[in-house]
Amino acid sequence: NMSFELKTIIQKVLIRVMFGYEKPGRGDKQLMAAIDQIMQGLFPHMLMEVLGKAKLKPLFVLRNRRMSQAIGHFISYVEKEIDGNKSKDPDNYLMSMLIRSKDSGTTYVMSKQLLKDEAVTLFLAGQDTTVNALVWFFYLIGKHPAEQQRIRDEINQYAADALTTENLEKLLYTKAALYETLRLYPQAIALARDTTEAVTLHGQNVAANTSIIMNVFAAHRDSKHWQHPDAFYPEHFLNNALIDRHKNAFLPFGGGMHNCIGRHFAELEMMLVITTLMREFAFKTQKDVKPAVSMTFKPARDVILSVTPVAID
Repeated sequence: NMSFELKTIIQKVLIRVMFGYEKPGRGDKQLMAAIDQIMQGLFPHMLMEVLGKAKLKPLFVLRNRRMSQAIGHFISYVEKEIDGNKSKDPDNYLMSMLIRSKDSGTTYVMSKQLLKDEAVTLFLAGQDTTVNALVWFFYLIGKHPAEQQRIRDEINQYAADALTTENLEKLLYTKAALYETLRLYPQAIALARDTTEAVTLHGQNVAANTSIIMNVFAAHRDSKHWQHPDAFYPEHFLNNALIDRHKNAFLPFGGGMHNCIGRHFAELEMMLVITTLMREFAFKTQKDVKPAVSMTFKPARDVILSVTPVAID
């Protein structure tokens, strides 16, 4: 069950990076369940807020109760970790660094509420999106043995190298396959922005304070920009393929000054996981998995793969 295994890996990575300790065993199943419940509930919650102006919310008593319980468990976990980090010696863990950071001009330090808000955002968004992207990656290579072998050959070429940022940059085809996964299955299938002033877009007048929703999924599969829009084709991101493509044809992390703040961390994290696992295992599946639309673009069910140990050449 790659969905469960990757949730376990990514949760432990985030706990280590954010809070500075190793999570023993198979991870916190109650925390995983709470995060799953929150992510499942966020999409209908958002629709009720935007379309129904929250008037529909009282109709969903059971869903609201489950959502509140999951949020309560998650918030309690984060608050406990923040308090625990305050008592630790300074170290290069994210929460410890944020707690001790000061604005150089005003000496302002982050309040506990702000720390909690930042930790919730980073932990929640950083776990679900990364897990889903990795699950789709291993699903796709499990369906495409030729591309999987090319990735493995490239990784084996540098098998003796340490897994550093610089060495991971050598894995051009592997990175292209990851980007191709994010093209086919972007974690945010749409982006929303509000206009601050009246504008004209392609002859369409748009008033100020208008919400504009951009269809990322459609842009990622537009045949005007992609040679094989619906196929798994990592060559979309190799050689000269990027030269003539519009800069906003690929927006898995958003665009402009409000693009995802965790992009570089997420890419590094995913490349580390991919390289580590593919040095050891081969993946295969014959089953098709459909996506389910929620706040993130996740598989409709857990992805089950055949996993076989491989020898490094």
